[in-house]
Amino acid sequence: MIRPGGAAGGILASTLGLALAACGGTPPGTGGRVEARWSGATSGRVAAAGSATWCPGDSTLHLLALRGDTGLALLIRPRDSLAPGRYPVMAPPAARSARPAAAAALRSTGPTRILGYRSSGGSLTLERAGPRLAGSFRIEAGGVTLRGGFVDVPVRAGGAECGR
Repeated sequence: MIRPGGAAGGILASTLGLALAACGGTPPGTGGRVEARWSGATSGRVAAAGSATWCPGDSTLHLLALRGDTGLALLIRPRDSLAPGRYPVMAPPAARSARPAAAAALRSTGPTRILGYRSSGGSLTLERAGPRLAGSFRIEAGGVTLRGGFVDVPVRAGGAECGR
């Protein structure tokens, strides 16, 4: 089991930083799969390899999927260990001090600009935890509703990228 440790700082910066990353990601064939669709103010979808990082310093699991100019970041903050169950999704600043909690950010492109959304509510269900993750989500984010899931996403221990 992964157990949480110290302070919660840096969730908002981590969420937006991961979602807005313009490069990097998981090489094809090494990550599990993340799929999401959104509708509302805009609509779209992303299907990409996913990667997850456990950051013990801020007791947060970062799950990231990038494809082209579209990125989805999910953060999961367990109560006392990363375990299957329901995690309420909230705005990143609120998730800073709540447990259990989850937060999300989405970056996509419109016809003439880059669009960014961050979670305001919803639910994330972690169906499997451990060295590989699986789950589903329904997230409200700035006028769009995201629905999707992830399967077989590998978890690695975090390093310098944690706690920012």
